[in-house]
Amino acid sequence: MKNNQILFYQQEKYFWQAICHSTIDIDESTITYFSELPIPAFNFIYLHQNASIASFELAEDLFKQQNKPYILVIQDSELEKFKFVVTQRELIDDGESTAMILDHSNLSDHAKGISLPNGYHITVCNQDLTSWAEPLITAFPISPEDDEAGDDTVINEYIRYHQRALDKKINMLHFVLFHNQQPTSTLTLTLNNKIARLDDIGTDAQYQRRGLATLLIKHALQVCHQQGIEQCVLEASSDGLGIYQKLGFKPIFNYHSFVSA
Repeated sequence: MKNNQILFYQQEKYFWQAICHSTIDIDESTITYFSELPIPAFNFIYLHQNASIASFELAEDLFKQQNKPYILVIQDSELEKFKFVVTQRELIDDGESTAMILDHSNLSDHAKGISLPNGYHITVCNQDLTSWAEPLITAFPISPEDDEAGDDTVINEYIRYHQRALDKKINMLHFVLFHNQQPTSTLTLTLNNKIARLDDIGTDAQYQRRGLATLLIKHALQVCHQQGIEQCVLEASSDGLGIYQKLGFKPIFNYHSFVSA
């Protein structure tokens, strides 16, 4: 379990460091990620196992210096320690997520190709990030804390961040499931040596509850198998947890997120 935890940390950092403007490690357990936006979206303080109050305060000072709000992400093992921090700063609860991993034996279960419904096809849209981003607009509507920027600003910035990763030659594949010419579901697959990470798994609101995201995930896992990937990680929302477990992913730990004003 400990090795899986460390592996998850590594891939998490690899992904966020690739797309964010800057990353500052306070110490091994406290990491900050900065975007250009003056809203919480994509501005993070991550508190991993053994994070200290002092390291959090140093991280928070960096955001204060830039006059930026942030999302505080706390590993469940540290939540009790930081309860007073959340209360004192009146941070807004933004829910729980689960770090998960798919090992090599379960990954091999996805070696076979998938059958898509009539009129659907999957394309890698590294050269068309606008199509890749389109389903995310309704799949993940912006939170009230991010409302001042607006949907267009947030999504256009996110496109720019992913283009930044591609410009860095990060091995990142932006999959889109199309219904005819309409982007319906989106997924980002980041490959780092023999490890993969899934992100940005979302389906346009009008196409949800049809199993389309699951088809796209299965396709990405087939690509992982073909590429010789040994393990795959992701961070699951509570809504998606059951789906990922059915695909063979196993929980490692939970995160709790809180948004600063």
